[in-house]
Amino acid sequence: MGTDKNIAFSASKPLSSICVQVDDDKVDLLLKKIKEKENFNLNRGELIIFSIIKAIKEFPEFNSNYDQDNQEDNQEIFLYDSINLGHFVNLGEGAKLAVIKDAGDKSLVEISKEIKEAALKYIRGELLDEDTRSSTVSVTNLYSFPAFQVSPPIYKHQSSMFSIASRFVSWDGEKTVHKFNLTLSYDARVADCQKAIALLNKIRKTLEGEFDELH
Repeated sequence: MGTDKNIAFSASKPLSSICVQVDDDKVDLLLKKIKEKENFNLNRGELIIFSIIKAIKEFPEFNSNYDQDNQEDNQEIFLYDSINLGHFVNLGEGAKLAVIKDAGDKSLVEISKEIKEAALKYIRGELLDEDTRSSTVSVTNLYSFPAFQVSPPIYKHQSSMFSIASRFVSWDGEKTVHKFNLTLSYDARVADCQKAIALLNKIRKTLEGEFDELH
């Protein structure tokens, strides 16, 4: 995952972590369907990140910050107006957190293009401070690494962090299937476990093609 100089972990947040298993074979089918319909190059990580963004719009408490010193209206939970999603880029020169600003207002094609542009900027050494600042929620993608499950920490001024683990083989009682673990680490003060499970299952069902909400 790595650490970016512009962000800091919070050691004081009461951390909870919940994981769901996503049917990766169904994700493959959804990817194929979208590529055929939209005719553009889309990868798994981009699709997962977009699904996370879509789900967070229905669960805004996970795009927030718990501030016990906030005296304004006696509200300790500050809901961000925009989803600024940070995603880690690491192509050999250390991890950088590239931020998609106003991600909740962007289409799947736009999110895909921004992620690819961030990777190109990283390779060329052109990522600016403004490209890595002001994230409100973060994702770390370890799909290509041998990591079965990861429970990442939460960054300061955020309430949640998602992690995508690597693909593994499972048995569903009839046949072998491929799955991966999607984990949510969150500040237990902003939401309970039922909300966290509902959010993860929303993402899982979207990725498995149960909801036609990606276009």
